[in-house]
Amino acid sequence: SGGTLRSSGAVMIHNNLTLVGNIDHTGGDDSPLVVDGHVSWRPQSHEDLPHTLTAGSMSVHTSGSLQVPDVLVVQGLLQVESTLTVNGGSTVGGLEVLHSGVLKLNSEMQVLGSAIVMTGGTITHDTTHEPRKTTQLVVTGSLTVAAGGFIQADEKSTYRRPSPQYRDGAAWPSHGGRGYQGDSGESNDVYGNFRAVDTLGQRNIRGGNAGRPEYNGGGLIRITAGSLA
Repeated sequence: SGGTLRSSGAVMIHNNLTLVGNIDHTGGDDSPLVVDGHVSWRPQSHEDLPHTLTAGSMSVHTSGSLQVPDVLVVQGLLQVESTLTVNGGSTVGGLEVLHSGVLKLNSEMQVLGSAIVMTGGTITHDTTHEPRKTTQLVVTGSLTVAAGGFIQADEKSTYRRPSPQYRDGAAWPSHGGRGYQGDSGESNDVYGNFRAVDTLGQRNIRGGNAGRPEYNGGGLIRITAGSLA
C-alpha cells in the first residue's frame, strides 16, 4: 500500500503487509490491527499506530517514526531501523535494533528469544518524571550490545524534589548518595536505593542560578537477560 491506509474498525490481514505511508486508524482500543504475516513499514512522518498491533514479524524502516499507544505483540522478529516508540506492554519473539534505529521503550518489553543492539542503534525512553514510564527490558535469551550501540537514558528525567533552598527542584541532587554540598554547604536529602534502583534522577536547577545551564537527571532502565554481551 502507498499513501494512507484508513480504517474505523478492526483490520485483519492473513498474509503480509507492506506499507509506504501512514495509517489512519480511528477504531479505538477494541479495534486492533492483526497481521498474520510480516509487517514492513516505511512511515513518511510521525505516525500513531492502533492501540493494539499484532504481527507475525515486523520491520520499521528508515524514514519517519512510529508510536504504539498501547499493546505491541510480534510473534517473530522485530527489526527497528527508524524510530519506534512503545508506550504499553509488549511481547516480541526476537529484537534487532539496527544502525540508526531508535527504540523508545516507555514500559516493559518481553523478548522471548534474543535481542541485539547494532552499531548506531539505541534503546532508551522518552523524557519523563514518572518511573512507570521508563524502560523495562526482559530478554529470555541473550542480549548483545555491539560496539557503538547504546542502551542509555542520559538526562531523560524531569523529576524534581524540594531542596533545602529551592522548593521547586534540586539544588544539589542526592540520588542514592549525598550530592555535592556546594558553596552553601547544603545538598538535597538523599533518596533512592543504589542496590535496587526504582527512582529517577533529579533535574538540577542550581546551575541556572550560577550562570550555568540547567540539566535533566538520569532516567531509569531495568534489564533482565539470560546472558549479556
